[in-house]
Amino acid sequence: ITAKKVTKGIQARIPLIVYNGAFVIDNVTGDILIANYFDDSVYGVLDDLFHCEVYPIVYAYREGKEKFSFVPDLCTKGMQMFIDSRKGDIRTNIVKSTDDLKSGNIFYITCIDQPEKLEPLYEKYKDIFHCVYQTDIYTKEQWLEIMPLAASKSYAVGQLKELMNCDRLVVFGDGKNDIDMF
Repeated sequence: ITAKKVTKGIQARIPLIVYNGAFVIDNVTGDILIANYFDDSVYGVLDDLFHCEVYPIVYAYREGKEKFSFVPDLCTKGMQMFIDSRKGDIRTNIVKSTDDLKSGNIFYITCIDQPEKLEPLYEKYKDIFHCVYQTDIYTKEQWLEIMPLAASKSYAVGQLKELMNCDRLVVFGDGKNDIDMF
């Protein structure tokens, strides 16, 4: 949805890898062709984040609609900058409590906070889930993104290659989260 703002007018009729590989979608219809959701272990991860006073933005399909949920009173400055950059986004879902972040089919967790809070969580989960720990190149804020292990751009590229029966791929990107794809 965010990328469509800058690619408006381009009529690419190719599948897209989105959310760091959580999904492959049909660019014309918006249908999900391949999905990589968390299993129930995500609830323990969220409880661990809350225990460490890290309150993420949680992406999930809720009642059949893609939403990103957050508790406004628990947002860091970096989270607020991110949310402000998404004003008017139909995916925005303000919730009242951390328990409300556990709803729906969760596929992506974004933590924007201080490195001293995020780095230990990255170390704990990097071998269990697909984690991207990086300083955002635009805002300089520290991010920790946690996704199902199968949700990576490199894995999604392989899934897409098989789905499309392709021999050759061309990829591009602008962040650390693109390295595994290259």
